[in-house]
Amino acid sequence: MSDDSELRLALVLSLPDDFEPEEIDEETASLAQSLSPLGTVVGTTTSARDPAGAKGIEVVIGVLMLTVTASRQLLENVVAVVKAWTERSSARSVVIEFAGDRLEITGASAADLDRLIELFVDRHTTREP
Repeated sequence: MSDDSELRLALVLSLPDDFEPEEIDEETASLAQSLSPLGTVVGTTTSARDPAGAKGIEVVIGVLMLTVTASRQLLENVVAVVKAWTERSSARSVVIEFAGDRLEITGASAADLDRLIELFVDRHTTREP
């Protein structure tokens, strides 16, 4: 668990490499907008394509930095927003990085994903009464 009053999370977004730059911006902005009520979002869009130009390969398309007040409830809310965003399309995935720990939200069964989320939140917060 972090002893600081803030959590600084990196969210790495991936989509198939055939997205146009405008679509990349829209996808990144969509998630940033969904997260903005929870904390301070700083977005930087990147476009890392497969060097061989292969189609259908997931690539990093955006990175969001999110700062929230350190609380279990807020971290759970962040993860719930990211999970809901990824569930809107099977082509979406997000890796949440914090304190050297990574949680990848993509393609797992709902039960497995819920358990991974619970473990991630447990490691970085304390249970509130």
